[in-house]
Amino acid sequence: MPEKVIIQKVTSREETKDFARFANRLYRNCPQYIPEMESEIESSLQSPTKGAEVQAFMAFYDCKPVGRVLAIDSHKANKKWNSRTVRFSMLDFVDDTAVFEALLRTVEEWGLSADSTPFKGLSDSPTSTRRVCSSRISTLWAP
Repeated sequence: MPEKVIIQKVTSREETKDFARFANRLYRNCPQYIPEMESEIESSLQSPTKGAEVQAFMAFYDCKPVGRVLAIDSHKANKKWNSRTVRFSMLDFVDDTAVFEALLRTVEEWGLSADSTPFKGLSDSPTSTRRVCSSRISTLWAP
């Protein structure tokens, strides 16, 4: 895939539905995948937790969706832990490094605009199969 991956903020109801559907479509042929509850995702994006700002992003290549990520700035957690951490969740993308990099750079830029620099990936639960990762995003591209 060429380098021109377009990242767009999810702002409309239809875009929210596309964001919620993306993982189920991406993994539809994977027998190990457990489908997400699209209505729950839509609801949580329309009514985020109090004390947190969230922004969903979708990645497109050639007008086709190729990835998604949710950026989260939890003021309550940052106050409790005396930090300025931006978290991310729902990171799903096609098998392409350019899409991955574009999505995480977007989270970084969004966090920097909120005066936050580190980022932290969220697992869905303590027993989730998704890994928890924590780092400074700049270290991902350090030589």
